[in-house]
Amino acid sequence: MTEARAMIETPVESFVRDPAGRYTVAGSSIVWCKARTLCGLYFWGRPSADELLEVARICEAHPQAMAPTFDVVSDGREVEALDGEALAVQMAWLWRHGPSLLEHARIWSVVAEGSVAARLARMMPSFNDSERFRVTTDAHEAFRAVRGEAGDALLVEVEGIAARVRGVPRELHVIRTLLGRRLDARIEDAARELGVSERSLQRWLNQRGLSFHDEVVAARLAVACELLETTDLKVAAIAARLGISERAVTMLFRSQTGLTPMAWRAQTIRDSGIAALWG
Repeated sequence: MTEARAMIETPVESFVRDPAGRYTVAGSSIVWCKARTLCGLYFWGRPSADELLEVARICEAHPQAMAPTFDVVSDGREVEALDGEALAVQMAWLWRHGPSLLEHARIWSVVAEGSVAARLARMMPSFNDSERFRVTTDAHEAFRAVRGEAGDALLVEVEGIAARVRGVPRELHVIRTLLGRRLDARIEDAARELGVSERSLQRWLNQRGLSFHDEVVAARLAVACELLETTDLKVAAIAARLGISERAVTMLFRSQTGLTPMAWRAQTIRDSGIAALWG
């Protein structure tokens, strides 16, 4: 199933066109879509009114690529504060679009605390559907409401994405940027860009349970997924782009997704509803 795969980051416009299995970042917010039947939002810090308007734009556009009915989880536990303008934007959007969203949402589960939770609770009667629109302070409860026991694993994945997006150390940022430019980059190249010795960088990674090899694997997988999904290149051609053998590409996909590259492509095409593009 698609939900077994980890979500990958994509630009906003690509996400709006085909959100399944992806997430996109808008300021201090993440809009994610595990499958065409499940999407959500994760907020942190002090989202501005402009950031919330961008999130609203994404939310208004991407349901067109979703299933006729789907589940939604909005997680705002990590929001430190909303100023008056941002709060007004959020509440106005919910008043205007909440009822229509519930026409498509099987369950809309909201995690919130403090004044935001209180305001949402007061709005629930206006939606005339307290069974489907739920406000809770317990994230596990919210995610289990849409996916049962599997909700715990989904919560861990979403929190992991948020942690990476919120605070990527300079060392990792340099490594990932370098690999984004050159998949054949080596740890000594990253060390040179950081102005440290290879041994120092290796020690820094080891102390955090990280490895340069894992970053290379993640970078290769991201490129391979993009090529499989957006081109009709054969695995051999993709392997050449990655600078590894065709067998290595197959092993990469089996270890990271449990599927062969072609099975991953077929499943992704089927799930996104664009199989006709591939004949």
